[in-house]
Amino acid sequence: MESLRGEPMVSYPSDSAVAMITHELCRAAWFKPKVLQVVSETSTLISLVAGGSCVAVVPQPVSALGTPGVVFRRIRGSPSVDLAVAWRSGDRRPLLEALIDVIRASVQHAESAHSSPTRSLASPHGAAEAATPFNNDSESQR
Repeated sequence: MESLRGEPMVSYPSDSAVAMITHELCRAAWFKPKVLQVVSETSTLISLVAGGSCVAVVPQPVSALGTPGVVFRRIRGSPSVDLAVAWRSGDRRPLLEALIDVIRASVQHAESAHSSPTRSLASPHGAAEAATPFNNDSESQR
């Protein structure tokens, strides 16, 4: 995170887990993030990064978007974030059942492929190298 000192950032709202982790990581590296803009939508955040004016800390799956002009770097040593899937009790719609199966398979695949999934840094120029492990446990019961 040290390499991000002074870099302009775009961030999620301050009450989001990603923004809280970003501030924690910056504080641990002894600096305050220079947040230029706060946005709620990941697509907007990545578009601003692609425009070349800032960097952002994003969950690792965002790197799968394959946005031209954006480089993703892993950040090591961050706190974990537990994720969950919620749905209405007794809901047995086939599409919901299929979605839950896909999520479970994805989590199992991620856990077998990576002992610790990561959070990524999105940068228009690849200047920084760092990122965060985060827990992607989506265990729910039907």
